[in-house]
Amino acid sequence: DIFGIINSIRKQRMSMVQNVKQFSFVHDAILESVTCGDTQIAATNFRLEIRNLERRNPQTRQSGFESQFQVLHQVSPKPDEVRRNAAIRYCDMNRSMDYVPSDQY
Repeated sequence: DIFGIINSIRKQRMSMVQNVKQFSFVHDAILESVTCGDTQIAATNFRLEIRNLERRNPQTRQSGFESQFQVLHQVSPKPDEVRRNAAIRYCDMNRSMDYVPSDQY
């Protein structure tokens, strides 16, 4: 019950989640967390985790990288879904200029 939780939090922090975009962001962040799980890797375990991700699952024949990419593909916006105005407004926060749609210049 995301709406109920946000209402409960707003009783403690009145300015939290003020509009639909912010609510949508919270919803997407929770969805990503539930879908992807804990993706944090300790630096001391990095090499071991990479080796594990390189292994193929005998049933699916996919490596851990491939299965994680499929999950990431489900929760990531497609470049053509990103609006030019928003991408330009937050240009300094963009990881890549590939997300500024060229057809909308």
